[in-house]
Amino acid sequence: MNIEDMTPEQLREYATAKENQREAITARYMDREPNFKVVQDCKEPYEKDVEFEGETYRIDMRRIKSREFIRMFGKFQKYANEGKDAPISDALALYDFVFGGKVDDKVCAVVKAKMGYEDFEEIMRIENALFEGIEVKN
Repeated sequence: MNIEDMTPEQLREYATAKENQREAITARYMDREPNFKVVQDCKEPYEKDVEFEGETYRIDMRRIKSREFIRMFGKFQKYANEGKDAPISDALALYDFVFGGKVDDKVCAVVKAKMGYEDFEEIMRIENALFEGIEVKN
């Protein structure tokens, strides 16, 4: 792979691997134990880690501040103010928007590992807890 085609994460991993190779050679010639560097998981400033039942989910908080999210959340508040439950399709659309991608994939993988299949109620239970964990304020 060409360096120009690498993502920043891949470049960090590559640089760390090269530093560790150099450290191994230096340690061998200096007759000492190598002091390897560990690749740290880089968290972007707009990401928030929410822990639930021993699993950590990294949520992109930019979605929470978007206009589309505010519109979707406004529908929920309208139903709540009227004393009604929101339709399940609206809940799914909101959760797909907020947790789409890696978070949703991880939730589904956790549920599938636990139950053997992707149980809708269990996925919604976890995503409800994550939604409360990100502390959405109206």
